Amino acid sequence: MEAALAKLDGKPDDAVLSRLLEHKDMRFRLAYILGSARPVTDIETAEDEDDDDGSRTAPAGSALPIEEQALNRERLLRILAEIGSISSAATILIHEAFDDLSDEQRKKEWDAIQELFEESVQELKEFHDLVDSLVDDIEERFAFVENDGEIVRGNDGWPISWKCTSDDRKGFLKLVNRFSSNYAPQFGRLLTPVVEGIRVAGKFVPEWIEEGSEMPFVLFDGEGLGHTTETATSISTNVTAIFKDVDAIVVVDNAAQPLQAATTAAIKTVAVSGHVGKLLLCFTHFEEVKGVNLPGVPERKKHVLNSLENAISSMGESLGRQAENTLRENTEGRAFFLSKIHKTIPEKSKGTRKELFALIEGMKSLGAPKRLAEATPIYDSTNLVLGIHRAVFEFHRPWNARLGFVADATFRRSHWATIKALARRLGVLGKDEYGDLMPVADLIIRLQEEIGKFILNPLRWEGKCATDEEKSATLETIKQSVFSRLHEFSRQQLFAHRIMEWANAYARHGKGSTVERAYDIRGIYEESVPLIGTTPSERGSTFLAELRNLVKEAVSEHRGTVADS
Repeated sequence: MEAALAKLDGKPDDAVLSRLLEHKDMRFRLAYILGSARPVTDIETAEDEDDDDGSRTAPAGSALPIEEQALNRERLLRILAEIGSISSAATILIHEAFDDLSDEQRKKEWDAIQELFEESVQELKEFHDLVDSLVDDIEERFAFVENDGEIVRGNDGWPISWKCTSDDRKGFLKLVNRFSSNYAPQFGRLLTPVVEGIRVAGKFVPEWIEEGSEMPFVLFDGEGLGHTTETATSISTNVTAIFKDVDAIVVVDNAAQPLQAATTAAIKTVAVSGHVGKLLLCFTHFEEVKGVNLPGVPERKKHVLNSLENAISSMGESLGRQAENTLRENTEGRAFFLSKIHKTIPEKSKGTRKELFALIEGMKSLGAPKRLAEATPIYDSTNLVLGIHRAVFEFHRPWNARLGFVADATFRRSHWATIKALARRLGVLGKDEYGDLMPVADLIIRLQEEIGKFILNPLRWEGKCATDEEKSATLETIKQSVFSRLHEFSRQQLFAHRIMEWANAYARHGKGSTVERAYDIRGIYEESVPLIGTTPSERGSTFLAELRNLVKEAVSEHRGTVADS
């Protein structure tokens, strides 16, 4: 569809093909599976030798045979021709609706033209035939691994999983590369874009580890959070849902450009969720931290840590002084600095080896349970209600801007196609987010921020005396309980109970459907997360009561009390 829209917009063939092979948000690259539009050798000579730092070594597997690359290119050219035919046919269908518009009017109506074009494309049999043939092309690529492992298929014949066991470490990793690699010379055989997850078990120990050293780790490595400087407010529920199941949360960042929006959002989410005691920070590319004012390693480390200190101070403005102090205490001595870890780490790299050993010991030490207070915290629910009111307002504010109802300097209006894709995810595909649009994650973090402040500030403590450290551990544990409960609560409110409304919003079509869809989604939000104002409403009262009960359950689980005023 993106390729057809590019054709409508008069883009050249290479741009149309690029739209086909690479998703605009770079989340799905069809080129990995179908191949490249130009020949690719093992390691091509860089146009500018200054760009090559000597690290461009070929992973397991060489370039595809020239004949296979040629066949892939021929197939792509045929697909390009079919997209051209589909675009032409759809353009004829919408021609009458916009034929009399001037160039200026056409610019103003471009969104409507695109949406009507999209609907016309979807009505064409040729479009669905092409989609089916592309899916067949993807399925054919599994033939390259079928004889090297066990494929489990669903009732429709589509591959569900692939399993392989081997004693040959090098050969095993070469096979796994089919499902994980981004090596351009292998484009045309890689299955990376369709893989949801990989689980690998074995004795994977680096050469620099002393023989017999214990490495009792299960490592979860998820999709990168990005390196944007723009505002990032939420972390995917796919990530935050497993906080409770792990002993350590390692946030990996680029030391050369540390603590940008996504990294800061990740640290903030760990802090507000009550899991700050599990946090470790790992700064890579430390060799790129340079400057005439940074003569040695201590100064370079301090330079990076200053960025961390600034980020923590900024978080304190929204999370409160106590949360800021807790975050600062739990990050002290838990930052590690690594250089050139994309290469084999030689003996002379003593600094990086030392930091990696310290990171390993840090992960091991975080599994020990903390002593909780025997005293119990007492709360007044009035403060909770005020916090929920603020959280609801902060949830609606960015979404009103994204949907185009208000102008906001911080949050930009989202493109109509992105909003439509979000509605499709929640109403049709059973997913609760699309790209950086994460309504469920947004609600969780907004509520957790405000409820977290409430949890950290009890009216008093009753019972046996407890140390400040024991009290802090107890309050963080309560925050963890709330955070886990908020996942299910928010998913029910915005998604599970509203699937039909999301589907109806997606189904909008025709002129004006973009505005109508925006109103539909705002309606879903206002019904699911009602603004709590001075005028009581049944929906608002129910929403508030459910949240109060959720917090009460989490507090009473740890022998605390939330009293009604």
